[in-house]
Amino acid sequence: MALGPRVEQQFVVEVQTPVTGAELPEVVARTSKELGIPTVKLEQLLSQRLSPITRPISRDNAEEIAGVLRDAGVQVAVRPIVGDPARTRSARWPQFPHRAWDGSAEEESEREWLGPGFVPEEEDFPVSGVRPRVWGRRLALLIALVALLVVLVVLQSGPILGSGGEPEVDPVVQYGVGLAAYREGRFVEARRAWGKVAADGHAQAQFMLGYLSETGLGEPWSGARAAGWYAAAAEQGHSKAQFRLGDLYARGVGVPRSEAAAAYWFRQAAEAGEPQGQYRFALALMHGRGVPRALELSLHWFARAAENGVAEAESYLDLFGLLQMP
Repeated sequence: MALGPRVEQQFVVEVQTPVTGAELPEVVARTSKELGIPTVKLEQLLSQRLSPITRPISRDNAEEIAGVLRDAGVQVAVRPIVGDPARTRSARWPQFPHRAWDGSAEEESEREWLGPGFVPEEEDFPVSGVRPRVWGRRLALLIALVALLVVLVVLQSGPILGSGGEPEVDPVVQYGVGLAAYREGRFVEARRAWGKVAADGHAQAQFMLGYLSETGLGEPWSGARAAGWYAAAAEQGHSKAQFRLGDLYARGVGVPRSEAAAAYWFRQAAEAGEPQGQYRFALALMHGRGVPRALELSLHWFARAAENGVAEAESYLDLFGLLQMP
């Protein structure tokens, strides 16, 4: 009896304990170059993630990636894939051996294989995690039905035209179209959909375009483009865009490195209630980075960040408590 070709068992690398706080920059610095991953992408992969960070690959490749991460102190496991590997959702890791994306059309097509599986809340920062693809399809179907109803209303009442003679775009519907595409891993379509409303000042669409540019999803990575979109949203008071823009200034990514500009945007985000902005502004005040050193004010913002769930802020509050002991 003839046997079909032997299918090699495939594996994924899975983070067991997320890397957070002060450890994250050090881990990224130690592993980014060796793995051939941009630092921004690697930070996003390792922070707040308890899921596979690679697509299905051979055991040797998975063990090599895991070894690099373990040497840097990251707790990871190599897990075999059961069933059809093509159905495994994961954060998109460049194909082994390690290499950076060269921006070619062929590589862009490869990069969009299922996408990284990020599923943001409606008006929130994209977070790690996996949501069953069926929900994305249902949302896409619902949006399609809403769009069909809009078309029917337009056909019955006549075209709705702007001053330029072009049909007006409903920003809510258009943002939803982009969000549905994003959740399905169709980042090029998401970028095009959001671009139509971001140009008209839709702050959340501007923020999401900045995130796509910062992480290189659906387009070549560009810190400068990310900073431009974040700035557009930040000027409108979008707290998460303010935080991300401050972080770019702090690291000198896409913009000239400036502790003063970083502190300014961290403060804007902090005052708007963004927990990570509160934490980073507290650090700036404690060390005197871009602002005059002010320990009492730093303690205030550490407390605000801790109340909003930033675990690292708790450690600094404990430290302040010890220092104030008689």
